[in-house]
Amino acid sequence: MHGNRYRRPDQLPMGEILVVGAGNTGVQIAEELAGTGRRVRLSVSSMGRALPQRVLGRDVFWWFSHLRFMDIRCDSRIGRGSETES
Repeated sequence: MHGNRYRRPDQLPMGEILVVGAGNTGVQIAEELAGTGRRVRLSVSSMGRALPQRVLGRDVFWWFSHLRFMDIRCDSRIGRGSETES
């Protein structure tokens, strides 16, 4: 199941769970599932820098939405990041 369809632990069958990807969403899902007593494995190719879940009393995704980061297109100058075009 893709993370964008996940809403709650009872959507998944009982047993061990593998969460692929350690972005904030993957870690959040893994933590929630582990809190239900399930054995959870987190699979990543490399660990990047983790963001705190709360910043100045608000969920980090509230800030992303409020500052319109969620609206940035990947083909925009900001969305491309530090990559340079050839």
